[in-house]
Amino acid sequence: MTAVRNVVRYWLSAPLTEWEQAGLRLPSIVRLDKLATIEKSLVERTLGPLTAADLAAIITTLRSLFSEIASGGRKSGEN
Repeated sequence: MTAVRNVVRYWLSAPLTEWEQAGLRLPSIVRLDKLATIEKSLVERTLGPLTAADLAAIITTLRSLFSEIASGGRKSGEN
């Protein structure tokens, strides 16, 4: 997840429209091209749950990703 300041929105990002309800301090997007795992000991605080609308936007973006993979992917240079 990334705060929206100075972030270019790629096709693999899902903006969180209800970011305050999720306990975030700034408007944010979920960047599905930047998935990572971290050690539990590095987690500084727990955020709130996503709203149904924001979760639906993430699922829609993931479906788009899997559809692109199934159809052979995007052409080089496309965002």
